Amino acid sequence: MMGLLESGPFLRERRGSYVFDDFHSFTNAQLWTSGGTGGNTAFSVTNPDATNGQLLCNTNAAADNEVWITSTRKNWLGGQTLVATNQAGGVLVYETRINYTEANTNVAGIFVGFSSAFATGLLAAGAGSLKTNMSAFGVYKLSGSTTWGLISSNGTTQLITLSDKSSVSSNDQILRVEVRTVPGSQVEVSAWLDDLPLLDPSMPFPRPIKHRISDTGLLKMASGVYVQAGDANAQTLNIDYIGLENLRGYTTP
Repeated sequence: MMGLLESGPFLRERRGSYVFDDFHSFTNAQLWTSGGTGGNTAFSVTNPDATNGQLLCNTNAAADNEVWITSTRKNWLGGQTLVATNQAGGVLVYETRINYTEANTNVAGIFVGFSSAFATGLLAAGAGSLKTNMSAFGVYKLSGSTTWGLISSNGTTQLITLSDKSSVSSNDQILRVEVRTVPGSQVEVSAWLDDLPLLDPSMPFPRPIKHRISDTGLLKMASGVYVQAGDANAQTLNIDYIGLENLRGYTTP
């Protein structure tokens, strides 16, 4: 009808909360906060001139140095109990496009996705294992490994599955994590590499990895990218973009 204003794209998509950052600019402690720890404090997160925008994470050459970029606020939480009270949390989606260079073969430790513990110790010293107590849904690679894995963690209850997908590549890799509510106060978690699902090679017929874990007691999570040097060599990781989607609860406001 003439004279009526049609809803714009933001109101049409009001059931979701969305973030997409191409990193054309970066100001620390605004949307994203960078951090790091280690024996050599020269680790860095920089925003160089680069086609389409980019963040560059560099651990510098010191054993166990860690560096991360994480959302400044912990705005993500999934679970059936949230749906029942019409809070955000019905569906969580995380996607990033990265590439990385290891100064020594296969020694970098990497985590991408959601976590309540984007800080020192997200990967244990030497990047040999994941933190054993956190709320987290993410794709990871440990030092010495050449394979991407999926972790779903609620406190000390953790589901960890190595996939069939190689983490070794000189090209960009698109990593995606989806967290969906399912009956029984649980969430179902799955992941993709370059739009192909991570498969469980331990099954007689490899099938997509799907974790189901209780949502009771989940903590609010940040989203981001974390890299750790597994030895005294520098590890560098480039982030092209990070995209986030969060479907709100299903009941009418």
